Amino acid sequence: MDITEKWLGDIAGWQVLKAARSLWERGVVSEARREGLDVKGIVTEGPKRYTSGLAIKGRTDVENLCTCPTSRCRPPACVCP
Repeated sequence: MDITEKWLGDIAGWQVLKAARSLWERGVVSEARREGLDVKGIVTEGPKRYTSGLAIKGRTDVENLCTCPTSRCRPPACVCP
């Protein structure tokens, strides 16, 4: 399965994708990597550090791996504060 911006936008919504792109451009994402279908990384803003990522089981079956406080209210993806 290809992980594309279009698919990420479809699965998470354009607002989440836009915010994630902003985090990337600001340089607060590190250790970004792909493990099989899973994507993982670290988001650091000030003293806060979160493990972030998606466990991709299928085209519409995605689990949010983010440890930030807002991850429970924005499945399947969130935007770290």
